[in-house]
Amino acid sequence: MSTTCIVVIGAISTIIAAFGGAALGAYFAYKTGMKLVQETHKNTIDLMQRQEFNKAAISFQSAFIKEQRLLSYDSFADRTGTNACDIIKNAIDRHEIAMMKFKLFICKTKIDAYEKTWKEYTENIEQYRTSRNIDIPEKKKLAFSRINALLEFAEPKH
Repeated sequence: MSTTCIVVIGAISTIIAAFGGAALGAYFAYKTGMKLVQETHKNTIDLMQRQEFNKAAISFQSAFIKEQRLLSYDSFADRTGTNACDIIKNAIDRHEIAMMKFKLFICKTKIDAYEKTWKEYTENIEQYRTSRNIDIPEKKKLAFSRINALLEFAEPKH
């Protein structure tokens, strides 16, 4: 075989290797780039979902602030002996609207627990009524704890 033939074969081999290497490099770069784009897209969607949940959670929590204040054992807001039942009755429509709006953001695996907690809070509002002033703190504490149990579903996501 002549030297020219060997040089031509070597040049052709080099060109094939260069194109093959470039094609292989491009393939891996494409695959890596696609993985990065998909991961970035997934992270962006996760972030947006957390932000939407947190916004809804703040709105849900806000619906209960007044009642938390009135029912809290250390609050100075209500020292007149107002019955916990009356406090809840005055707020129940607002609470139910907030519950229904926030329900859209509850994870499917937690929806049954959320509904059960809501039912415990609202099923029998008369459970918070007292006939003696001495029982008022106990009933307020019960209502306050039931509200807090609901609000645990609205813990912010980070």
